[in-house]
Amino acid sequence: MSNVHVRVNRCFLLFFFVFGLSQVIYFFTASEVNDAVNLIVNIIYVSAFAVLVKKEGLGLREYGLYWPRNYEKHIFTAVLLAFVYFFVTVFLAGTLIGFQASPSTPFSSVPLEIIVTLLVAFAGESIFRGYIQGSLAEAYGFPLALSLSSLMFSLHRFPLPLIGSFHLISGIDTAISLFLMASFLGFFFERTMNLVGPVTFHAVVLLLLQLTPLAAIKTEYALFFDVIAYIFLIILLRVVVVNET
Repeated sequence: MSNVHVRVNRCFLLFFFVFGLSQVIYFFTASEVNDAVNLIVNIIYVSAFAVLVKKEGLGLREYGLYWPRNYEKHIFTAVLLAFVYFFVTVFLAGTLIGFQASPSTPFSSVPLEIIVTLLVAFAGESIFRGYIQGSLAEAYGFPLALSLSSLMFSLHRFPLPLIGSFHLISGIDTAISLFLMASFLGFFFERTMNLVGPVTFHAVVLLLLQLTPLAAIKTEYALFFDVIAYIFLIILLRVVVVNET
């Protein structure tokens, strides 16, 4: 069996491990996972990723884990895009359809929230973009790799044990929104060939959504704003970031 096919098999092995663990956590918590559990679970994810990386004996650069020469530009671009996403999906959407209060984070919990969010973003991007998408792209090309890795990410983040508590439309919207996010992050990774931008965007978006006391009211139009946001982000990304493949 070729090295490429071995890596593909390991991709699916890694996916089923993180997917299975995430769904077990959702099943037993039956609610939003708290920071302590999230921290432990994502350390396990990163450890599993590290085991595979060590086993393959390739440099971290192979998985997008390196600082590019213009890393400041990548970070600035990612932060800018994260605020554009937040503006469209929260401020603009809320202005047009109304705002609602979101659960507030106690000030004393903010440092832990930041640490956990950075780890969640790093684990997700290292596994689904750096390892899975990169390996699948080597075997099948970018379009199929992007589709498969985005689907895997969506399944991993979607709480299947709680699906009975979802309204059908709300559940579909959540799944599509996760797929759109993963697809954009995958495109970001393909554009830059490193994870600095995707990790930064992922972390900043999560922090903005978690720490902001207001959110747009969830209606049937929520997905529309997500689609508009990601289309706009992809256009901006193509304009601002030179393709480094």
